Amino acid sequence: MSMTLDLPPDLEVQVKAEANRRGQSVSDLISEVMSALLRQSESLSARDQVRHSIMELRGIGKGVWRGIDVDAYINEERNSWDQPR
Repeated sequence: MSMTLDLPPDLEVQVKAEANRRGQSVSDLISEVMSALLRQSESLSARDQVRHSIMELRGIGKGVWRGIDVDAYINEERNSWDQPR
């Protein structure tokens, strides 16, 4: 497949210099970089698709209430609303 890219002049200079530094053709360098970017993008997309359920939080913190009479605690809190500070 053949493709033409219009790169800004400063980017074109950088790409040519990098290809030369690596001993690659510009075409090979662009193919390598694009392949790496697409793999990275696919990896990020797969990670973004992980969904969690609120039910995963079930039971977290239940130890906090161990030994506490919940009804008495709630009544105490409600009573405190009516008291001046």
